[in-house]
Amino acid sequence: DAGDLPRAAGGVADALLKVLQAVPPPFKVDGPVAIPADGMLAYSEGANLLFRGDVRQSVPKLQLAVSRAPAFTAAWVRLSEAYERQGYDDKALDAAQRAVATLGPAPGRISYEAKGREAFLKGDPAAAEAILDAMIKQFPNEIQGRMMLAEACAQKGDTRRAMEVLRQVVTADPNPPAVWAR
Repeated sequence: DAGDLPRAAGGVADALLKVLQAVPPPFKVDGPVAIPADGMLAYSEGANLLFRGDVRQSVPKLQLAVSRAPAFTAAWVRLSEAYERQGYDDKALDAAQRAVATLGPAPGRISYEAKGREAFLKGDPAAAEAILDAMIKQFPNEIQGRMMLAEACAQKGDTRRAMEVLRQVVTADPNPPAVWAR
């Protein structure tokens, strides 16, 4: 019967997903995301390793975090950063795009960082600069955002502004871990 065709197709698709153990594509989140305790622990450990400069050790922890909570935007952002710092630009861009895909409707600090990172990794430093400028305007004490802004300015060829932004970072905090971990 033709009326059963959509239901049958849906059943085949569901069975195929189970067989392949495929993860559906990234999705928009409409509300708060529940993060399992082991996912949060893995994120915390991975982010701490990344900020201390132990990029190689941070990756498995951050991969575990996103596997346990695929809509965990901050974990995708940190995984993108870790991949980029290891020179895996394609993986870094993929993780940044996944971070952007998981953003909820409410704008926040992490949404600016995810979008800025995605623009930077796509090779659009002007877009990254605009996004990160907006982030810093809303969050003026943001060190990580300023570091990303300096990188975007340098990529764009505006080394004067990159140095100015870095001076602001070390003036605000002469010993920021984000600067020395790089």
